[in-house]
Amino acid sequence: MKKLLNILFVTLPDVIVSLDTENVCVKKDGEVLLNVPLLNLEGIVLFNYFGATPQLLGECAKRDITVSFLNEYGKFLGSFYGESRGNVLLRKEQYRISDNPVKSLEYAKNFIFGKLHNQKWVVERGLRDYALRVDTDLLKKGSLQITENMKQTLDCE
Repeated sequence: MKKLLNILFVTLPDVIVSLDTENVCVKKDGEVLLNVPLLNLEGIVLFNYFGATPQLLGECAKRDITVSFLNEYGKFLGSFYGESRGNVLLRKEQYRISDNPVKSLEYAKNFIFGKLHNQKWVVERGLRDYALRVDTDLLKKGSLQITENMKQTLDCE
């Protein structure tokens, strides 16, 4: 099943956000206002919250769902998220490369070249698929400009 990466925004004052089996349950004065499956969520944002239960926060941490707290005006107060992951060795190597101007330049050139290459193919696909709906001369000119930029990127010092 594809995760939709939705974010639940709770803007009502004086509501309690809790865990009800596999769902986020929003209650006000004991009445259930909303049930949302955790499976569909990437994050929960609580404005002017009355409370979020520890059970919900624990389950969100397990499922890597971020819970953010904001005041009633939208000012960020803090976030709660689960275990952070990452490769320490990779991070260390990235820092070493960032201290080396020659290696940094090579990486930057490759990143930019890749971005331009992908951009060129988006334009070319537009030409191929929508030739009757778009200004083909303008897109061809743009594609040639991107090709020139790609050459310049590789020659950059």
